[in-house]
Parts: sequence; structure tokens; C-alpha cells
Amino acid sequence: MAAHPGLRLVQGAFDGEALPVPAESADVVVCNQVYEHDADPARLVANIARVLRPGGRCYFAGPNLLWPVEPHVFWPFVHWLPRRAAQACMRALGSSRAGELDAWSRDWLTLRRWFREHRFERRWVLRERLAAEFDVRGRPRMAAGIARLPSWLFALLEPISPGFIYVLRKPLVPEGHG
Repeated sequence: MAAHPGLRLVQGAFDGEALPVPAESADVVVCNQVYEHDADPARLVANIARVLRPGGRCYFAGPNLLWPVEPHVFWPFVHWLPRRAAQACMRALGSSRAGELDAWSRDWLTLRRWFREHRFERRWVLRERLAAEFDVRGRPRMAAGIARLPSWLFALLEPISPGFIYVLRKPLVPEGHG
């Protein structure tokens, strides 16, 4: 951080009420695999909107409810059941991980609604993320192939992908001003 004197890193937990950051004080918020663990993820998104400066960005990633396998315990369909029923089912079938089922994902339409409510510009960056992953792993041809896939294909996959990876941008102009 000494190389970047203007950079300040703030880490904190969301307690369900307010992020421990003043309003419009953050240029970047990272919400990576967090929203599904929060009891009130809509409030979390509202707080991200509150703390971002106009033009600020949020990296927002997490699982998709519509994906059939719950990504924390790797069991199919249990995240579609009420929590107690899911845990009872897992225990009855011999799972020792039922107590780890603490995440409740949302679907694409719900996330889109929350982002719209706070006027976020939403960019789904799965293509870029996959290309970067293959590039880092020494597979540049695979990375280049992914980068060449048509945008419409990724648009079709967005609602049903295993997870969501978005870059959200808070508008520069407040609502009702220009």
C-alpha cells in the first residue's frame, strides 16, 4: 500500500444493517461469494449502492439458485427446499455436511431487480473471467477461443449459469438530475 499513498483498504462484515463505511466514500466494493450468506441480501445491495461514489464499481459474484447443484455442499436440489427439510433430507441420506448448508442463492431475475432498484449499470463478465482463467493456466488458445465466442451466446447463458459474475457501476448522475 506504500506504493499507492491514496489507496485505502477497508474490510468489514455486513451486519444486516449498514456496511461500516460512510455514504458515497468508496470507489470499489468487492462482494465475492457473499450475498448468498446474508439474511437480507437486498439490503446488502442497497448498502453497496449507498457506499459507492457516483461512477464507483462493484465486483459482485455469487451462485445462481437455478443451478441444480448447491455449490457449498455439492448436493443437487437441496437449496430449492426449506432449510430444515433440506438438512433433514441430507442427514437421512447419510451426509455429514448438512450443517454446512448455510447459503441461500437467488435467481437472475431477483438480482436484476435489485440492481435496477439502485440504478446500477450491470455488466456480466463471465466471458472475460473464463478467458483470463485459461490464460493464467497457460492455455492461451482456449482463452482466445472463449474471447471470440459471440455475445448472444453468453447472454443466453446468463440466467442459467452456475454463478453470476458482474461488474456493477453506480450512475454518475443522481436520479432526477439530468
